[in-house]
Amino acid sequence: MTDARLLATNPENSSLVPVACNSAGQLIVTDVTIEALPNSLAVDGDLTVTGSADITGRMTSKDFLTSESNAYVSGSYESAGVPGGFFRGTAPSVTASGECLRFNRVGGGINDVVINMRYDGSAAFAGGKAGLTAEGNLWVTTARGQVVMLDAVSNGLGSWVPYEPTPIRTAPAPGA
Repeated sequence: MTDARLLATNPENSSLVPVACNSAGQLIVTDVTIEALPNSLAVDGDLTVTGSADITGRMTSKDFLTSESNAYVSGSYESAGVPGGFFRGTAPSVTASGECLRFNRVGGGINDVVINMRYDGSAAFAGGKAGLTAEGNLWVTTARGQVVMLDAVSNGLGSWVPYEPTPIRTAPAPGA
């Protein structure tokens, strides 16, 4: 039998390179492992990543959803000695809780909410201890635990009335 060799063209310089075959004449190929990506990479189409991604620098997105209704971005940063946390934005189609944006405490759980904003314009701060109504009225929790809304101001003194804010929605337990 005459000796036959299989050659391939190197795309970098168009040189001919021998290609390995097994005893049945099939090409021997190996899995490709990408060890480094270029500084700039564009992906046209879908990209699926299993696991997590660590991003240094800025991440921008027109639409970042991890499910049909929630977008989560977490980060650990510090500015002027103050640690940052993660936030969760809720898609506009989710109206059951009316929640559109929440910021959680660093190191806290999914329900350790510091700021919660709703589509009606209301907001809760300090883990639901203070906030604004949809109409823009201020409400607070007093040192004695009373929840009150500022009703009127006269000569610098405030008149407060009892108030019941919309509770911050908590996430279901894992596996629920």
